[in-house]
Amino acid sequence: MSAPYWIDAFEDLVDAVRADTDNPGTGNEPYFMHGHPLEIVDRLNQKDRDKTYKFQKYPVIVLFQDFPEEVGQDMTIRSEGTFNLIIAKDTSADYNASERYTNTFRPVLYPLYDLLMKHIQRSGLFKNVTAGLTPHTKTDRLFWGREGLYGNEGNIFNDRIDAIEIDNLILQMKITKNCI
Repeated sequence: MSAPYWIDAFEDLVDAVRADTDNPGTGNEPYFMHGHPLEIVDRLNQKDRDKTYKFQKYPVIVLFQDFPEEVGQDMTIRSEGTFNLIIAKDTSADYNASERYTNTFRPVLYPLYDLLMKHIQRSGLFKNVTAGLTPHTKTDRLFWGREGLYGNEGNIFNDRIDAIEIDNLILQMKITKNCI
C-alpha cells in the first residue's frame, strides 16, 4: 500500500480487509463508503431502490467526513489525521443485547474490526502505528441510534444496524515516494 491521500488509504485498507475475510465473494465482505453522515444515509437509501445494490450494503466500513489534518509538523509525515469510522451490520430490532453479540458482533463485527486494525498496523503507511498499538476509542453500538435521556431514540441510519464505532483514530501518514 502506498496511497498518498487519506481516502485512498482507507479504501486500500478496506480492500485488504475484504481480501482477508474468511469467505471473500460471499456477500459477507465489507463495503466501503466515505462522506458526511447525511450523504451516507442518502446513498444507503438509494441502494434500497436498486434491485442489485439493495443486497450490497452491509457489512460496511464508513469513514465519516470531514476530518481534520495537521500538516507541517514533521518532515517525515505527510499529515496527521483524526478519524471517525463505523463498522456496521444490519440486524434485527427484536434482538436483545445477548443475541446481538451472538448474531452480529462476534461473527461479523469483531472479526472485521480485528482485520481493520491488523491491516492498519501492517500497511507501513503510518508512523505512529506499531503491532498492537493503534490509538483510538472503540464503542460497541447496539441498535445504533440517537441518544436521548433513556437511551437510543431512533436509528441514525434508516436501517436497523449494530455497529462498532471507532472515534479519535489518530494516524500519521508517512511521506513516501508517491507522496512527493
